[in-house]
Amino acid sequence: MGSRLMGFFAVIPASILLTLSFFVLIALRKVEEKAVKTLGNIALVFLLAAATLVVLAGAHTLLTGKCPIMQMMQARQAIMCKGMMRGPMINKEEMMEKELMMHKMKMREKEQLMSKEELLNKKRKMMEMENE
Repeated sequence: MGSRLMGFFAVIPASILLTLSFFVLIALRKVEEKAVKTLGNIALVFLLAAATLVVLAGAHTLLTGKCPIMQMMQARQAIMCKGMMRGPMINKEEMMEKELMMHKMKMREKEQLMSKEELLNKKRKMMEMENE
């Protein structure tokens, strides 16, 4: 629904272009040189064509709900994101397996540290007994 309403915004640039073409038309009536009049007529045709294209693009957006600018931006974003993702996404099962493996590795490290601490404590006790 939101993209359909984007078609209403075509009224703003279209009205600006039509206002400019109106002022060009007024200026053309006051000009007497033929070269300047020809240049003004060409500019008038381009302004009217641009206004027509803007109105048609707005009508297309209103009727279809497909904003061409939004589609272009989404395509560009998809290309950018595609480069960021190195490999295929993993599913939940794989993620759970990886978390379980990480947990097991941490537990092993804790056990190794505990066994080292126990060994050190035993050595200290033996040294204390020898010293006594």
